[in-house]
Amino acid sequence: MLRAALLLLAVLVAVLLSVALGPPWMSLSALVDGAHSAGSADASVVVWQLRVPRAAVAVVAGGGLGVVGLLMQDTFRNPLAGPDLLGAGPGAALMMALTVVTGLGGAFVVGPLLTFAGALGGSLLVLLLSSRQRDPVRFAVVGAAVSAGLTAPTIAVISVGAPMATDVLFRYVLGMLAGRTWTMAVPVFIGVGVLAVCSWSTLRPARR
Repeated sequence: MLRAALLLLAVLVAVLLSVALGPPWMSLSALVDGAHSAGSADASVVVWQLRVPRAAVAVVAGGGLGVVGLLMQDTFRNPLAGPDLLGAGPGAALMMALTVVTGLGGAFVVGPLLTFAGALGGSLLVLLLSSRQRDPVRFAVVGAAVSAGLTAPTIAVISVGAPMATDVLFRYVLGMLAGRTWTMAVPVFIGVGVLAVCSWSTLRPARR
């Protein structure tokens, strides 16, 4: 309980700092004024339309990614299981590179669906090649080999892309919180909400 309380406190401090700091820089009085409903309109926009959505997306998306990693380890009964060793990360990166270079990266539906298909395909390939063995070491070796095999064509696709497409791709890969608004945050909240429902349905009673 103490560890959980300390982690929660650390998250709250990080959220407060993310709301208080960053361009445009504001004094403490201006920040408090912006947080107040009757405060300055400019300060209110900075706080409620720029910084609070940014902090909310960071917390919700980061927490969702942590839950996904935990579910992978629990599902495969393997502490080494993760997006990279499972082939999901490299598979998604390959399809993401293809969608960006071919111009499909801006499509709201097509791009994410193809990226999801790449992650699913990479994962299935790793599971197929390591299905006969439950050895965690073999699982890690197979996952590393598949990841390397998927990374090579990803680099090749990036090398033939235009400089602008490459810049967009790196933003997709690394992620970015700058300029996040409530409109952009809604899909993240929906996705994590679906994840929460699915995760809750897979809970097993603790053994005593």
